[in-house]
Amino acid sequence: MLQAAVELFAEQGSRVSLMEIGRRSGFSHGLVLARFGSKAELIRTVTKAIQKDFARTVAASAENKKGLAALTATIDAFFRQHESRRIMGRAFVVLLGEAVGPNTEIREVFVAADQAFRDFVARSLNDAKTLREIDDDVPSDAVAVVIVGTLRGIALQLAVGAGGLDMAAVRAQTHAMVRALLTAAPPTGARR
Repeated sequence: MLQAAVELFAEQGSRVSLMEIGRRSGFSHGLVLARFGSKAELIRTVTKAIQKDFARTVAASAENKKGLAALTATIDAFFRQHESRRIMGRAFVVLLGEAVGPNTEIREVFVAADQAFRDFVARSLNDAKTLREIDDDVPSDAVAVVIVGTLRGIALQLAVGAGGLDMAAVRAQTHAMVRALLTAAPPTGARR
């Protein structure tokens, strides 16, 4: 059922019906409703499953790594996941796009998802400070917003069909941008 929901969310977004999900999974829509309770709960479940899948990918890449090594592994895992055109990543991006619309239930799910991603990146940056890989003045929370925003923006471009991109170059430039963020002094007048 969950796989059918992921596929249909990737194809149609949240407008897909529970009946269609039931049909695709070989069950009745009543069973889908009984298992998840509502479409909003199904969206929450799908989003959490996608996050767990990404977290497993990151954990495998960043195993026993801290600080900048963990951050680098996270960025690389992100690119691997999106370069492979995995259906879970596509479903996540489609629903993320809907999160800026009027559906507050979807928005709440993605507010939490993005906060968790920013927190993970900020923890990696704080670990890098502890390891003396970056200066203590680097604003971890602000840099985390920039990194997550960059990665989400790349995912959105891929989802809308930005084919023909040299993804190796995009990945290399993302790493270069992150290094620059971590070494450059904040602009004059910037608040910390």
